[in-house]
Amino acid sequence: MSTQMKIYHVYSKRSKEHKYFGSIKAIYDYYENIGISRYAMYRFDFKKNRVFENDEVIIRFDYLVRSKNVN
Repeated sequence: MSTQMKIYHVYSKRSKEHKYFGSIKAIYDYYENIGISRYAMYRFDFKKNRVFENDEVIIRFDYLVRSKNVN
């Protein structure tokens, strides 16, 4: 049996770095400015669109598949 966890892959166009987050809140705790307000980001439908892009970042959404029981 497996469980799924949300994961956000953020590519910063400015610093050229890739980071991975478990929530939108964590993205805003880490980055000072990503070119979109936190409120607008919460309204973005990642389940439908999967990718958000602006001048600052590219954010991809998916699920991390994990095994419940690791042997």
